[in-house]
Amino acid sequence: MLNYLLERGLYAAMAAVLIVPEPATLLVFFGFSLGLLAYIGRFAWAVLRDSDAAAHDESSQAIPS
Repeated sequence: MLNYLLERGLYAAMAAVLIVPEPATLLVFFGFSLGLLAYIGRFAWAVLRDSDAAAHDESSQAIPS
């Protein structure tokens, strides 16, 4: 849902560039920055979750002595 809202907001900002160039360009820049930050955040979260899962798998596969 958040991706959909960000996408629609970015489309609205790009349409506004044709009407009011300076503020709309700033909105497009902010929308792009927010999208990039969201992508980086999701990537970092996936890396953290994957490393936690790998550590859990290694500890569960250890042979008890």
